[in-house]
Amino acid sequence: MAKPISIEIMEEEDVYDLSVEEHYNYFANNIVVHNCMQLSKTLAGFTDAEANRLRKSIGKKLAGLMAEMKSKFIEGAKRTRVATGEISEKEVETIWGLIEVFAGYGFCKCLTLDTTVEISEGTKLFGDLIVGDKIKAPKNLWVTISDVIDSGEQQVFDVTLNSGKKISCTMNHKFLCANGKVLTLAKIIRDGLRVVCDNKTGDTEVITRLKCLGTRKTRNITVESEDHCFFANGIATSNSHAIAYSALSCAELWLKYNYFVPYMTALVNNTPLAKKKFGSGSLLVSYLNYCRRWGTAVLPPSINHSGIGFTIENQNQIRFGLDHVKGVANSAQLVIAVQPFSSLEDFLNRTEKRKVNKKVVEALIASGAFDEFGTRNDILQQFYSLRKEKELPPTYSENEWINLEMEMIGLCLSKPPLLTQYADLIKQNRWCPIGEAGNRGRTFVFGRINSITERHSKAGNFMYLVELSDDIDTMSFFVFSRSIPRFNREIKKGYVVAIPLNKFDDDSATRFYNAEKDTVVVKR
Repeated sequence: MAKPISIEIMEEEDVYDLSVEEHYNYFANNIVVHNCMQLSKTLAGFTDAEANRLRKSIGKKLAGLMAEMKSKFIEGAKRTRVATGEISEKEVETIWGLIEVFAGYGFCKCLTLDTTVEISEGTKLFGDLIVGDKIKAPKNLWVTISDVIDSGEQQVFDVTLNSGKKISCTMNHKFLCANGKVLTLAKIIRDGLRVVCDNKTGDTEVITRLKCLGTRKTRNITVESEDHCFFANGIATSNSHAIAYSALSCAELWLKYNYFVPYMTALVNNTPLAKKKFGSGSLLVSYLNYCRRWGTAVLPPSINHSGIGFTIENQNQIRFGLDHVKGVANSAQLVIAVQPFSSLEDFLNRTEKRKVNKKVVEALIASGAFDEFGTRNDILQQFYSLRKEKELPPTYSENEWINLEMEMIGLCLSKPPLLTQYADLIKQNRWCPIGEAGNRGRTFVFGRINSITERHSKAGNFMYLVELSDDIDTMSFFVFSRSIPRFNREIKKGYVVAIPLNKFDDDSATRFYNAEKDTVVVKR
């Protein structure tokens, strides 16, 4: 997520919106503009948020959400239009049917799963692509996949070029043409246009044969590039995108630039702790670390200062909300209702024991919410004593408490970020912060080992996928089977290290552990 450095108001011009009969879609600058959002607001009285949910259900092929929006659409239309006699109930059903038809094709510019793309480490099938893969694009670039969307079964066509190259796709899938435009397969065939096929020279070819294959499983991807193009089966193609996102994006950009702390507070309040970022790390943690990277302090949970959700303190700080602490959830409102507390004993006396139970209190202790009353080991011991527990409470080391805190809230907020704590040491040894690792080849990368996950490669080889964090940025790297014995001897989860990492080549984003170098363990 990039931080804008300036937003300029352009001179005034006349602007227009328009409605188109029947499907409410049209072309503008060769981009499909879909107006289902406006239709739902006009006909069914949808709010902007509800119209956006409809757009999401269409774009992401969310059948459950589509069913929910269908009932809202029909009931809304009955209330606002059928009741006044402007339209019949049958016509409402027909219009919703058209929306469902559009949902079946509007965002389905898809390729079949057996399509081959060139990635930084070799080649990969389209069905095996994941978020974060770098794939070959025109102008000899590598572009990163930011989203992968399974589009279900669609009618696809086998397309053959004059060189014999083939690709299977939907009729409205787009390709980069010799004239520089990105156009649908249907338009390319109709106008006899040539498509770009060679990455280096930009050579073009013509379509010589088209055959319907019936329905096949398909998927779509989004790539991070200006023209959204990439090579598939050696042919320059494009992911789908629509102009309707631009208004929302511009509004959010303006809010983020002018009201950064309120905007980010609202964003994290609407992001569950368990939600993953592009299928990997926590999206919430990513947002919070983004705030810290740009100088906005994120304060840890506090039994006296936290609200139910994230709140703003001192105009430029964000306080972690109790309902985002793992295991607390709905109990947060019961705690907030009787704030403040003078001690742990006061807390236990004034909260509802059945709902604010042992599990909830232990989660709050681990998150750091009771730190103002003493050390966590002391608070835990006091808690067991006040409950008259028969067994003794566990005693944890500092590292173990940090690991528990990260388990409860996703990151460590009770201490300054590692990048700040060890700034002088990092500079002195010329270690690489994670945020700068992308520009380095062989290097020592500094951070804490957050997790070590066992994996198997497609060839069946055993390996580790390791997550490294410096409390601001996070990265993952592989430890291959031949390097695992040394890795296990030197490194454990929770260690703060400067670890030697390699890349496959200069263009590769994938890192792996370099067992030929000694890992520097900064803190065990």
